[in-house]
Amino acid sequence: MHLPKIFKSSVIDFLATGYMITAQLFSKTKLDVSLLNQFMNKITNSVQTSLYHSVALLLSLMFQTQTEELIITDNALENIINFKWFPSALEQMRNEGKPFIALYLALISKLLQNIGEKTEDFAKYTKYFESLMAEVVLDDDEAQIIIRCIIDSYTHVPAIGESANQTKKLDEKVENSEFIITLDSDDEDNIPLKPEDVTFWYSAFLHNLERSYPNAFDKVVKDVMSRTPGRKQNGLKNVLGFLLRVSCANNDTNIFENLYHHNAEIRTEAVAYLVRNFEKISLDNNENKDILKLTIAERLNDDNPKVLAEILNIKSSQLIELIGVDELVAKLSKVLMRYWKCPEKWHKVCFLALRMLTSENVFKCSDSNIVHIAVLPFLFSLKFEFIQIIKDSKYGKTTDFIKEFSRKHKDYISSLTDIRTLPSSESILETIERVLLRNEKIGSFSIQFAFLLLATAIEDKRAAKFSLKLIEIVIEVLSSRKLQLANGEVADISMLGRQEIPTKIVAEVFKKVIKNTKFDNSTTIDFSNLNNDMKLKLKIFQYLVTNFFNLKVASEQRMDINGVIKTFLDTICKSDHLMKLEFFSQFCASHVVFQDNDGTSLELQIKTMKLLNNVLRTNQEHVGEYSNEFFQHILISLTAEQTIIREFGMEIFETLYDQNVSSIWKFVIEKLITRKSEILIDDEQMSLIFFLLASKKSSANFKRIIESIITTIEDKETLNYIRSSLLMILKHLNDKKVLDVMSKIGMEIITSSDADDFHRFDDFQSIILKLVLLRINSSTMSYLWALAIKSLDCHRLMFNEDGKYLTPSFLVLKNFDEDFLTALHADQRMEVIQKTIKCSMKDQPKLVQAAHKIFNIIQIDCKITKTILMKMPQLELRIHAKNKKNKPLDGVSIDEGDPLKSDEWKFGVTLLELLQNKSKGLSNEHELIPILFNILDNCSRASIEMNVEFVRQIVLSLLLMICQKTSPDGKSHQRLGVRDQMLRTELVVKCIKESENPQTHHHSLLLLSHLALMTPNQVLNDMMTIFTFVGTTLVRHEDSYSFQIISKVIENVVPALIHKKYGDDEIIPILKIFTSILLQVPDHRRLMLYVKLLTILNVEKFLWVFIGLVIESQVVNHKKGMPNDELPQRIQIALAITKEFDVRTILDASTSLIVHLKELPMFIENKPHTRAINVEDVNVIFNLKTHSDFQLRHFKYLVLQFLKNLLSSPEVSLKVSRLSYEMKLEMKREFQAIILNMLTLIPEISKAINHQKMKSFEKSWHAILQNAFDILEASIELLAPDMLLVVVGNLFLHEFLLVRKKIIELLNRKLEDDYFNECNDEKMLKLIKPLKNICETIGNESNTALEVVQQSTLISIKLLARKLCDDHPEEFIEILDQLTGALDNNEKIKTPVMMNLVICIADLMAMLKVKAIGKLGKFMPNLLKLMTLEDDDSSAFFLLYSVVSAQLKIIETVPMFLSPYLVQIITQLTRLSPGLKLLTDGKIHMLIGKISKTWTSIAQLVPLRVLVPVINEVYHKIIEKQHFDSIKPLMELMFEMFQNIESKELRKSQTELTDFFLNAMQIRCEVEGKNDIEFEKVNDIEDDIIKALVALVMKLSEGSFRPLFENIFNWALRDHPDNYNRAIAFFRFTTHVSASLKSLFLLFASDLIDCAAPILDKCHSSDACFNDNDEKNLYLLEFILKTLHNIFLHDHQNFINTQRFDVIMQPIVDQIDNRSLFNNDGLQELVKKCVAQLAVAASDDILWKQLNYQVLMKTRAENPNKRIFGVKVCIEMAKKLGEDFEPLVPETIPFLSELLEDEDYEVVEACQQGVRELEKTVGESLQKYL
Repeated sequence: MHLPKIFKSSVIDFLATGYMITAQLFSKTKLDVSLLNQFMNKITNSVQTSLYHSVALLLSLMFQTQTEELIITDNALENIINFKWFPSALEQMRNEGKPFIALYLALISKLLQNIGEKTEDFAKYTKYFESLMAEVVLDDDEAQIIIRCIIDSYTHVPAIGESANQTKKLDEKVENSEFIITLDSDDEDNIPLKPEDVTFWYSAFLHNLERSYPNAFDKVVKDVMSRTPGRKQNGLKNVLGFLLRVSCANNDTNIFENLYHHNAEIRTEAVAYLVRNFEKISLDNNENKDILKLTIAERLNDDNPKVLAEILNIKSSQLIELIGVDELVAKLSKVLMRYWKCPEKWHKVCFLALRMLTSENVFKCSDSNIVHIAVLPFLFSLKFEFIQIIKDSKYGKTTDFIKEFSRKHKDYISSLTDIRTLPSSESILETIERVLLRNEKIGSFSIQFAFLLLATAIEDKRAAKFSLKLIEIVIEVLSSRKLQLANGEVADISMLGRQEIPTKIVAEVFKKVIKNTKFDNSTTIDFSNLNNDMKLKLKIFQYLVTNFFNLKVASEQRMDINGVIKTFLDTICKSDHLMKLEFFSQFCASHVVFQDNDGTSLELQIKTMKLLNNVLRTNQEHVGEYSNEFFQHILISLTAEQTIIREFGMEIFETLYDQNVSSIWKFVIEKLITRKSEILIDDEQMSLIFFLLASKKSSANFKRIIESIITTIEDKETLNYIRSSLLMILKHLNDKKVLDVMSKIGMEIITSSDADDFHRFDDFQSIILKLVLLRINSSTMSYLWALAIKSLDCHRLMFNEDGKYLTPSFLVLKNFDEDFLTALHADQRMEVIQKTIKCSMKDQPKLVQAAHKIFNIIQIDCKITKTILMKMPQLELRIHAKNKKNKPLDGVSIDEGDPLKSDEWKFGVTLLELLQNKSKGLSNEHELIPILFNILDNCSRASIEMNVEFVRQIVLSLLLMICQKTSPDGKSHQRLGVRDQMLRTELVVKCIKESENPQTHHHSLLLLSHLALMTPNQVLNDMMTIFTFVGTTLVRHEDSYSFQIISKVIENVVPALIHKKYGDDEIIPILKIFTSILLQVPDHRRLMLYVKLLTILNVEKFLWVFIGLVIESQVVNHKKGMPNDELPQRIQIALAITKEFDVRTILDASTSLIVHLKELPMFIENKPHTRAINVEDVNVIFNLKTHSDFQLRHFKYLVLQFLKNLLSSPEVSLKVSRLSYEMKLEMKREFQAIILNMLTLIPEISKAINHQKMKSFEKSWHAILQNAFDILEASIELLAPDMLLVVVGNLFLHEFLLVRKKIIELLNRKLEDDYFNECNDEKMLKLIKPLKNICETIGNESNTALEVVQQSTLISIKLLARKLCDDHPEEFIEILDQLTGALDNNEKIKTPVMMNLVICIADLMAMLKVKAIGKLGKFMPNLLKLMTLEDDDSSAFFLLYSVVSAQLKIIETVPMFLSPYLVQIITQLTRLSPGLKLLTDGKIHMLIGKISKTWTSIAQLVPLRVLVPVINEVYHKIIEKQHFDSIKPLMELMFEMFQNIESKELRKSQTELTDFFLNAMQIRCEVEGKNDIEFEKVNDIEDDIIKALVALVMKLSEGSFRPLFENIFNWALRDHPDNYNRAIAFFRFTTHVSASLKSLFLLFASDLIDCAAPILDKCHSSDACFNDNDEKNLYLLEFILKTLHNIFLHDHQNFINTQRFDVIMQPIVDQIDNRSLFNNDGLQELVKKCVAQLAVAASDDILWKQLNYQVLMKTRAENPNKRIFGVKVCIEMAKKLGEDFEPLVPETIPFLSELLEDEDYEVVEACQQGVRELEKTVGESLQKYL
């Protein structure tokens, strides 16, 4: 087992894979519990943080898919408890809808188990359980599950390994117990006792749970408490005492708990209290009322008589109101039943219950029969006091039945029989059905008296319907209660608590029913059609026989049942012994009816046959008088599927064989006994035995038996299921009498159905018919022929064994085989054909299918069928005039006079349909061709309202089949005498024209495609009609069948056109048809169709024609306006079709289209002609006479757009790339033709743009020209690079600027794509001269088009330089000189050109490097002039961006030669940067990023010795001009410079840098007094300077930094001690440096402590550092304290010794008195931290005492703010020192005590908070010291 080892891995991906594999394993198979426990432990032992959710899902899947016996292991539980994330993971799973409840339930079950066991971790488990329940929020359904689980866990704690399922089963077993389990019963000991604290926890937790989920909690509690008392109820009562207090007064809170107390005395007292104070209890609240109702009902079930005696003292009216009268009567009846178990114990209670039950309030409102049943035992008892209570009660005085009752007889039945005023049997039966049948809690003792009362109340001569209902209810009561019949008298006390009932009572009920029911006189039972009388007999007989055999032999109960059986048989058989035997024998055949679905009936049959056998053994008087039907019934039993029935049947025959039966049957019985083993093995043996007996020389006895069976079958009184069974026995006999009787019976059944074909045969009629009809074959034909022909006309449904239905006609047709049909003579065969046709006309699919089968196997001569079809052309397919008057509005003709409804037409149509589907067996088919065309002609002459489409389709299909068979090659038909004149193709074409049915079209076209082979001349006459239909209709269909038809038409008809040498003018109309419907052709068929069409037509010749026609169609269907950029759908389709062909075909078609465009004029002078169009005008591509000038432009635009997309498509490029070099060489002419034609077309289009008439359409012509250039470009893409250079070079100086622009742009794209890498440099250098000529126009000529060309030219120069500059620099030096000269004239150069010019010059310099240094002096001044952003428009921004980019390139290329320009460069950049950052435009970030790169390049590439003087000079210029905003970018440059420089390089310039920063830090002093400079702005500037200075410091060594620090220290604190502006700068600097250097700064801080102390003192004195500016004072104080705090924080070397401590301690502590700090929380916090950190740094308890004392003294200041501040400082110091502060607590306590009594509330509150914090620090309470 290697999989659990994966869970130890720390590789997350590997671990996740293990989880996935394990999840698949859990979901696919069930694992052993021990293996699952191992998985569980491994999964939970080690969990990665990122896989928390996966672990939870995996565990959930385990509990969801695996065995119910799985529980969480102890190891897994401990791991899960340690997972703080686990509850939130469960909540997340629930929120995401993932299954979690199985895992959740298992977890809480395990926790509750451990809680119940009261282990040492009880507190841990309860705490985790409560947090888990609080974290996961449940809905009501989930909450109910969890609440039930908690209740179950309290009442039962499963052992280790015991599943929750076992627990559930145990609880159900306890709850379903038949005994009443009450609180003080012996079963109380079975409730698991919990420790008191466990029960208390359960009670408290359930109380909280009830608040969280009130609805779910109420449902569960009510459900548990409403069940039969059991373990769960008792446990719930113990633990939910709080719930039962809600209905009581405050001083009676324990009363409801006592009602459920296990001590009976306490319950009795509680009930007594409840009775006394019943009126005080509020019933207004429904919830309280439900609880009280539940409590009272529970106590009425109490097993203690004292408790019941007390509860019965409540008034009956109150109990009725509370629990209802029906429940009260039921409870009282149970109480009365207890008396009979223990009379002494329950005597008093019984007295009270009987008195309440017979009170007027109860019996008048309840069912009186229930009361009768309850009091009857007491009326029969000898207890006079009970009888007297009943007699004296209102019930006894008002009930006639009670008044008349007297105990005259010893037995109960006789006593009740004498009473005439008994309740009606209907009412008693209704009570039994309503109460006893539905209430399982009523015991058998009450059922006894209910049956007793019912038996004595049954009236005489009751109808069978009522008696049947009574018997069914009695049997259902007995069976549902599982009551066993037992010995004993009525009201036998010993039966109490047992599921038994005296047999005498049941027997009495059945006897009374039998005697008092009016039965029919007949003893025959039709098992297939039972009425109420038969059902009653069967019910009684079945119950009696079943119990008779279940009881012991010779027992008293069996004798009672035997007596009832005798009474039953005597009643229905009139005491006739033979009638009784006949009655029994009927059950021998009952399996025929009940064999499939009634097991009880099968059992009854077996027991009845057993009973019959026993009776026959004892019968010796009437042996020779048995009837034939008697023997036949037994004979039928031997055909049963059940072996046991056949066994009993043989036993009966063996018994009869031993007796003196008639010799006729004795012969058969003897034969059957000899074949007993075969009969018992197979239920089909009977028919075979009879067949064998008949095959031999039959005896007279056997013949007489056959005759008797036939007689029984022929008898109309014989039941059908008997008939069918007997026929089953005779089914193999070919005896004439048997076949005659079969024919007779079959004709009888079929004849009876003639009048009604809409109702099916019954099941046994169906069996008989099937048996008979299946006997029809060639050997029985002479006997059953009439029946067979009659059956073909019978279409009534009959049932089949497979559950489906069929008809006699179908069965006969299905039974006909080829041998049978071959044996028929001509007349019979014709009769079969006619009947088969009639069957085919029925609306029954199976029948039609069978008829088609007959037609397929029968041989048919078409000369015979011709006579039937000849009548169809003779019918006039029109509605007569007299009928048209009655024609409905919807156009459907009435049936009268409708020829389509005539038998001749319908018969002929059916025959045509059958012939159409007949694939073989036909002869002389060609004889039908003229008749079929005549029928087609008749259909074409039919009136509109006649629906003949289906006939047309059949005729067309049949004609096609005959033509294909007679002439598959198109020539063989002539040998059979079929002339071309007989093939009337015009009728087929007429079908296409007239019909709108697609199927008719399909059949017509298929026939025409074959007729084109047989008689092509006739088909070509209708060529346009055929293709017009195909093009306009058929191609729109999506089915493959239609496509096959089109393919056949194209394959057969088009070759005929080509063979006849039709010209192009004749082909164009056909193509126009197909192009006009291009969009209607289904997408998945379109390509195959058009490729096939063009291929057959000759694609090389007609592809461009097709494309031109498609584009013309698009032009005609396009709305006026500018053409859209999106490619029209027709053009897209044409592209897809064209791409299917080879490259040569595509190129030829493209060239032809371009030539055609050149032949068309640029515009049309006049409007389109309106004269009639000639044929010549139609057969051309884009006729100028029929189209407008706009359509001409649009046509040209679309043609060029098509070619552009075609030649630039990846498919064509791929085709070209796959061509070999030789093939490309062969197609050189095609490539050249496209380019040459495009080069000649482009100038024509350009001229059209400049033409005066085209000015208004200039935009359209530009679009056309653009497409032309795109085509040229796409064509060039197919050329080799060397050839492309030649073409491009010649076009650079084209007279049209647009041409230049496109050519240069094309060149640029090729250069960018490294297209010319393999070209010779000399050829590429030839491009430079025309480019230089264009550059000469920069600054001299200017227009929009030329500017674009100039920009493209500059890009071309840059791209060429990248490829050629290294090897040919001299060429580009000349260009650089030319371009820098053009820059001098920058006023005339437009901004876009200027941008590209600057970038181009910079790129050339970058590529030429040192060779371009001589041009710097000419270029840089002009470049710096452009470095401004004075305008807000985007062009100025992009120009600036270009200038900065060019400047960056030059800096990166020649940084050493830029010294003369650095001051100006940096000055301008520092001036630009602040303004740019204020702008919000998103494009500004690009420029800022470029400037940032420039700073980085300057800092990294310019030497420090050069850069420092430059920065110094720039800084002085900034200060001089007061451009203070420029200081920040300058400092950023220095920061970048220090970041990227080595420490050793700084030594040379350290003096200069020191002077610079001393000067820069003077900035605050220099701006002092300038009102326009804000304080915050000065701080920001100073901050930037200090950041740069700190960056320098971080690069210095200790030796280098010390002099720098001393210089700054002297400058700030010694040279001018009264200049506190310098102090601010200095302490800001020290704050940053100390934070960066940390403990290293302590090496330089010795003098700083001495200088900081007096400044601190002065910061809060009256003579402050800045008397007029408190803000500056606080600012200085802030950075002094921050510096000191950093020193204290990083003091790990005892830097703060006693001397320094004494110097600095008091000034810091005195800041507590600084009033300026009272409203400044930040500085207060800083003082607190500084003092606390000083204490930590001092690390001396003596110094701590001194410091603590000084702080505490501040708490005695007069100002409350000072006192509060002092407390906070003291507590902060204590928190920082932690346990080390404990020695200082005693001296701190007195000060805190004083503050706790301070008169200022805020001081007291602060002190209290401080005390709490101090207690947390020292770990003990200080209240005892305060």
